[in-house]
Amino acid sequence: MRKKKKKLRILILLIIIIAIIIVVVNLVKGDNKETSDNENSVNEETIVADSPKLKEKRKYNNITITNVEVQTTNNEKYILVDIKNENNYKVESENVSITILDEQGNELASVPAIVPALEARGEIEISASTTRDLSKAYDYRIEE
Repeated sequence: MRKKKKKLRILILLIIIIAIIIVVVNLVKGDNKETSDNENSVNEETIVADSPKLKEKRKYNNITITNVEVQTTNNEKYILVDIKNENNYKVESENVSITILDEQGNELASVPAIVPALEARGEIEISASTTRDLSKAYDYRIEE
């Protein structure tokens, strides 16, 4: 009888130890997951250049360009541009180059883009991307 009680106590003790190990392992995994989630949210942060020169309204051929936005998300750099045809006639599609400049006027990147055909008074947002560092974006120009 004593051997059975002793075996039962050892079995219960082993079950408790295994349960404690499982709980500890799950807690450690949970802490690692929280760290990973925090790292991802930092990596997904979007940084937008906020120079007033990028927001200036400018004319290019038969279109008006406004609200140039330079964004960096997860090391991907995007240039977003609002385009408007303020004419009473359709303008045809056109290949352009968007050049981003720093405060001293130095070129940070020159990115090709397509301005699609726009109906009279039509508006659209175009985007282009680059791998170049645009963190010091201050101004822009649009060229053929």
